[in-house]
Amino acid sequence: MKQILEQHKLWLQGKGGKKADLCGADLHGADLRGADLRRADLRGSVLDSANLELAYLQQADLCFAALRKANLHGAKLMGVRLMGAYLQDADLCFASLQYAYVLRAYMQSADLRDADLRDADLRDADLWGAKFEGANLVGTCLDPNNEPSGAYKSCFNFEDGRAVGYRTKSNYEVYKTYTAPVFSTAPTDCHPGLYLWPTLQHAIVYSGDWNVFIKVSARPEDVHQAGVKYRCKEFRVEEVCV
Repeated sequence: MKQILEQHKLWLQGKGGKKADLCGADLHGADLRGADLRRADLRGSVLDSANLELAYLQQADLCFAALRKANLHGAKLMGVRLMGAYLQDADLCFASLQYAYVLRAYMQSADLRDADLRDADLRDADLWGAKFEGANLVGTCLDPNNEPSGAYKSCFNFEDGRAVGYRTKSNYEVYKTYTAPVFSTAPTDCHPGLYLWPTLQHAIVYSGDWNVFIKVSARPEDVHQAGVKYRCKEFRVEEVCV
């Protein structure tokens, strides 16, 4: 493995060497802390329980790789391909996954606390039991096509067939319509979307020191419950509430 890594380093530097071809390799429990495997071919490799802490895996191909219980703490995974990979119980704390392609990855119980998931493509990823506390999910695509939960039916008032809600004003302008660039139907309050509450009192209670709020309206089918709040795909600003 040491020789493979040395040759791969030379290849990355344009000094000859050879690209690491670890397709289907059995690396179960391997110690690869800090290893430079950028752009390496690791398709179908077995990395269960491997130590990849702080490893450099940018643009590596890990499609269908087995990474169960792997230690990826702080690993650099920008642009990595994880399609169909198995990441059950993997530790991805502080991992950088910007622009990662993880369609249909299996990430049950993965530890993603404090992970950098900006712009990561997580559509169809199996995230059952995964931990996301403190994770950066700005621009993260989780599952934009799922149907809303329908929880709005018993909580929101309606005007002209639209659900009426309230939120902090921020930079939103009256009479303009805003659409979330990415929307998630995950049942927690830390995923992409436009947030709102069913009453002005809710908005005041949960927004702390804010003193200017807006009344918004959304299509009922666009509203989804998100923890103690709600998020929607699109809303129109109706008026300012001071």
